[in-house]
Amino acid sequence: MFPPAPLCKFIDKYPDNIENEPNWVQRIEKQQREYEAEVKVYRLLEDVKENMIVIHGFRFTHQQYNLFVEHDCTKKDIDEEGEIDFLVINDKFVTLIEVKSTSCDSEEKFIKSFRKAQKQQAKSRKLVIGVDKECKVIEYEAIRQLIVFTSITRKHAEENLDSYNSLTHAEKHSILFKNDIENWALMIHFKCTIKFEIKVEMKTKWILLGLWCMNNQNNKDSVTNGCDLGKSIQRVDHLLRTSEITSSLTTGNRSPLVKNAPQIFQDYLKIKFLTVSQLTIFESKQNKLCIRGPAGSGKTILIMAKVIEMVKFTNENVAIIVLNKATAETYSKVLTQAGLKTTLCQGDVRYKSLKSKEQVLIKYFQNRLKDLNLGGMETYPVVEVNEEDRCSSLTILLQSDYHIFIDDFHGFTTGVGNKTDRVFEQVLAEFESKSRSRRTFWIVNDILQQGFLYDYTKKHKNVKEFFSRLNPDSIRELSDNLRNSYEITHMLSGIKNIRSKPANTMFIEQQPGHFIHGPKGNLHFLHSLTSSPFVIEDFVKEAVLKELKKLKNTDLAIIVADDRLLALEESFNLQYPPNTDYMAHLGMNPQPTPHIPHYEQICKDITSDFHDSLHSRRKNRIDVISYEDSFSSEWPAVIGILDWSFPDVLNKEVTSEDSIEEMFAEWYDQLLARMYITVSRARVYCSVLIIMRDVRCFIIDLRETVESHNIHLASGTVTEYVKRKITQIIKDMANVFQKYLHFSLVSMGSGLTTESYYREEDISELFSDFNVFGFLQ
Repeated sequence: MFPPAPLCKFIDKYPDNIENEPNWVQRIEKQQREYEAEVKVYRLLEDVKENMIVIHGFRFTHQQYNLFVEHDCTKKDIDEEGEIDFLVINDKFVTLIEVKSTSCDSEEKFIKSFRKAQKQQAKSRKLVIGVDKECKVIEYEAIRQLIVFTSITRKHAEENLDSYNSLTHAEKHSILFKNDIENWALMIHFKCTIKFEIKVEMKTKWILLGLWCMNNQNNKDSVTNGCDLGKSIQRVDHLLRTSEITSSLTTGNRSPLVKNAPQIFQDYLKIKFLTVSQLTIFESKQNKLCIRGPAGSGKTILIMAKVIEMVKFTNENVAIIVLNKATAETYSKVLTQAGLKTTLCQGDVRYKSLKSKEQVLIKYFQNRLKDLNLGGMETYPVVEVNEEDRCSSLTILLQSDYHIFIDDFHGFTTGVGNKTDRVFEQVLAEFESKSRSRRTFWIVNDILQQGFLYDYTKKHKNVKEFFSRLNPDSIRELSDNLRNSYEITHMLSGIKNIRSKPANTMFIEQQPGHFIHGPKGNLHFLHSLTSSPFVIEDFVKEAVLKELKKLKNTDLAIIVADDRLLALEESFNLQYPPNTDYMAHLGMNPQPTPHIPHYEQICKDITSDFHDSLHSRRKNRIDVISYEDSFSSEWPAVIGILDWSFPDVLNKEVTSEDSIEEMFAEWYDQLLARMYITVSRARVYCSVLIIMRDVRCFIIDLRETVESHNIHLASGTVTEYVKRKITQIIKDMANVFQKYLHFSLVSMGSGLTTESYYREEDISELFSDFNVFGFLQ
């Protein structure tokens, strides 16, 4: 696909001096409908697995046209001669596709759109014939023409449009309607092979592609320089950062959902417009607020603007509490540029004091590292959540006269200790306190980013109880995602819908706040029967390097959602194969592997080698960052690595099929929580590698547990049960995500070349294709 993201004819903002333009609302709505209609077809063409070039938005000037088609015309050389929405070039055919969003309320509109599309296709057809004179395309009809009406069904046209019924058979055959493209008729069209021995020359392909890349001055077009995925991401990212919000079009000077931002936002944050919800929160006279909203809804910028306002105009003491150093440094950078003095505090806040009134204390937490001894192996540092620091720091600040803002409050309720209730009680007490009613106290929260919504400690119940005890007047909600592309936002919404089922929790609706589309991302679901560190390391290197080569012209982050040992044993003893996650603790690793890598180090090595191979040609930045340090950060592109090892059955209280179901729900929920945060960090493009390993050990451990507790599984054997559960999980994920990303299942060890793209009808066969369970059949 050229470009890799739908080329936006209508940038998502209102024109300048809009008040002076006649019929501006109708014109903008028409442009928007046309763009959305083309995006539908664009996405369908992406899913056609054929060897072909697809060009979106093919335009050519009078001069370019005259090079290949002799004709008399009064146009200037730089004037546009013609355009076609999609130009599809295969080895045996060329297809011209014109997309129309015409509504079905008028005979005149339909026939007028149809004839206009035919006229546009006629000139493009002559150009293709002129470029490829040796192909005999006229004789063998190797140039196909399609007109797609995305808002009209075939049934409606046949029953209500006499102008359609009066068309010739050939003309009717060239039309696809809304229900046709929904039923993949467009893909079937390209699956049909041409019987004639025709070959579209490579020279023809490059000439047509070259014309697309040129502007009317015959220079390389900076907009269509999106042949490169990285540059296309940069273009979309620029639109996201600079566009005004037009989530709803209506009469009046602006959408009723959009308001001019206060001067604080414009001067210090370079933000011109806010949604009504954002502005209402910022201007609220209520001091104590709980702000709930999904990733990208603008929670952090509200805190930044409020802090700037308070410090600059009231000289108050302000403290911001965040989860990690990266977020603290982001706050410090923005507030410093606004002229505020900031102090970053990692240690105990009781030893920190503000030196002047124009100073902001930013408290962050550093997770502690402790050495884990792996039964004779070298020690390995693992993360331990420092909950005591969180509780004590919050207590001290609440006893002070500081105004307090807590970002990512959901992170305070995630951990392995028992301090969660204490944090809740302190916050609830502050909301109910009348003695400190002057204090501004904000907590911003996205429950979807909480790591454990459904687990044995039932922390999700504590969270729901916390919100039920808050005064409803103190809760404000944001729903529009303004940061991420249209596709990323829908991916996040899909994760929300999946997570709401097992957790039995109602989440805030999440919807795009704009119409800016980006490139489709990737979700590689990787599986392995074993945990050989060498196989996994090689595969991760191959997958990450493949992405880096595509993304060499944009800033990106590699987020490691579980930085841990890849494996603790090179070979398995099938007589007594303990689970790899805890075998070292049991002293059952007599032959440790000499090299035990972990994902973050692997990615850093790959990045370093990749930079060296490009020498000075690469100017953009690659960050390798852990999942815990990515909160409140964002990049144009993200590569996510999620290790999805099976749960430790032998160390859990599994006594019935219900408890096994609960264990699977917890396991699945933790993956989705990590996936949600990882995807939300990407503004435009995201590629996620989910690594599912230890299938063999898990099944054997589960079988041992089932037999020892005499548990009856309704679905049959343990192997059948696990196969059914995992197949259903992958099917659910594929059904939710395949519209917005490329979904693939990969057998680890065989490389990305064995990707198997599939749709719902053949999902049931995906495990047999890779023989995941073959070893126990």
